[in-house]
Amino acid sequence: MPGVIIFDSKPNIDKLNICFNKLIERHPSLRTYFELVDGELYQKILDNVNFKIEESTEKRKNINQIL
Repeated sequence: MPGVIIFDSKPNIDKLNICFNKLIERHPSLRTYFELVDGELYQKILDNVNFKIEESTEKRKNINQIL
């Protein structure tokens, strides 16, 4: 799910990545996906998710042009 946050100053991306990864590690619902097998829906929980924030320095005025 794409989204955008605009900061007044540059955040510490390393710390944000650590925080999000700890949050994902702590909550199985954030590592969950669903798979259809032979017409039946199964819930799967990943042991590990590699999450990394992508930075952009786009200067466009319309946010839809960035996404």
